[in-house]
Amino acid sequence: MSISSDEGVRETKRRHTRRRIIDEALKLMEEQDFDSVTVESICENADISRRTFFNYMNSKDDLVLGAFPPALPPAAHERIATTQTNNVVALVITEIAVNADPIDSGFESRQRRIIAKDKALAFSAMNRVRSAMKPALHSLERHYSNFPEDRVLEHEPVSIEIHFVFMSVMNAVGVYLLHPEFEPTDTASEVDQLLNAAALSARFSKELTW
Repeated sequence: MSISSDEGVRETKRRHTRRRIIDEALKLMEEQDFDSVTVESICENADISRRTFFNYMNSKDDLVLGAFPPALPPAAHERIATTQTNNVVALVITEIAVNADPIDSGFESRQRRIIAKDKALAFSAMNRVRSAMKPALHSLERHYSNFPEDRVLEHEPVSIEIHFVFMSVMNAVGVYLLHPEFEPTDTASEVDQLLNAAALSARFSKELTW
């Protein structure tokens, strides 16, 4: 067997093991409360050792939250800063990469359902989202410096507009993450559903009477 073939076999085995760990853990969490599931029970069901578990996962929490938060790749920040638009919230959302790891594909819906039913997990997930999205604040500062005509609240400090854009994106991600009915479909991708969540939030705000 050649070195490249040997590496291919190892990679296939690694992918299979990782998927088995996640699958067995999610099965337990779907049957029980998240807190009731232990690393030991996951290892037993996946037929692995604790050492193997921690070779693939940082923690039990990471196993569920690993597909999140969504991320803004480095190139996305430059596009946000240099692309003129009449909807800055949509501009940021369309640059989001929800889950780029093909090994974990297929688990997102199950992970989101587990997160949605556990308040502590939901809080942790949203904290991860906030940390991951925080660099977008600088990109938004650059955007409004480049395109002041894109502002909606032109009579307010730009920091307030940036705050509202950031929180609108956060709110859309929160709806997507915590409400499984927004899961992707054959005709609506992850980003489509994030945009749908943002549009729904905007519609709700518009209907309020002040």
